[in-house]
Amino acid sequence: MKMSNDKVVQIGSKGKEIITGGVVDSSSASLCFYAEDLDPDEITKILGVNATRSIKRGDRRNSVAKPYKKGAWIYRVEGNAPSGPNEHLINLLNSFSVKTEIWEQLRKKYECRISIGIHIYGWNRGFTLSPKALTQVNNTGIELDFDIYADDE
Repeated sequence: MKMSNDKVVQIGSKGKEIITGGVVDSSSASLCFYAEDLDPDEITKILGVNATRSIKRGDRRNSVAKPYKKGAWIYRVEGNAPSGPNEHLINLLNSFSVKTEIWEQLRKKYECRISIGIHIYGWNRGFTLSPKALTQVNNTGIELDFDIYADDE
């Protein structure tokens, strides 16, 4: 999928053409909480937002799957280029209007993370995170991690 700011370049002696540059093709930002005794309704009540996905310890993905060892509460924002990780991260964190003390309580009780998912289908895609987005992440005190998925034909 070629975007307007992509370039087509030739590589190698056979002149293979590839699409290069531009923003990542799709991305997501997720706020995640995990714990053995996690009650998704409790986190929903604290944050005032319903999870986009939640599980309780012992739930199963399907009838033959092993039970989950931990509960999870996940809220996810996602989209495709031209919007990217920075916009998704800001939209994710703007969904919550809790004070620093609440983030601290959640960090003490649960395994927490903010996860950025990056999907690229070309070569040399990129993104930036703005000071605003980084400040919002910092204000939560929650670790930021990146999952990068590359599918280069």
